[in-house]
Amino acid sequence: MVLFKNISFLLVFVFLVQLSKSQKLWGKHLGRELFPVENLADAESDENNLLWLGYYGDGVKAFNGNKIVEEIDVNDSLPGNFVVDLFCKNDSVFIVQDKHFSVWKNGMITNF
Repeated sequence: MVLFKNISFLLVFVFLVQLSKSQKLWGKHLGRELFPVENLADAESDENNLLWLGYYGDGVKAFNGNKIVEEIDVNDSLPGNFVVDLFCKNDSVFIVQDKHFSVWKNGMITNF
């Protein structure tokens, strides 16, 4: 089951990267892009089947398959919006930025 989950999210990520080369991905989310794939730095899935998307210039978004359920950016105490890498483990999202490292857990950001 875990292997299937990892493969399915990998396929979604590859699809999004390929799609970003040709066009924007549009969705019906308050009249704006559901989740843009340009400037996508990384995508990781967590234990709750959320797809976390880190952007170079637009912070982090969590997608549950239907809608964005979490958005993290400088307005939420993230030191910057330029995400380089993400890692999900134990209900935490580890966010690597240009000059910062942050951990999101239960809606709280801890910066290092």
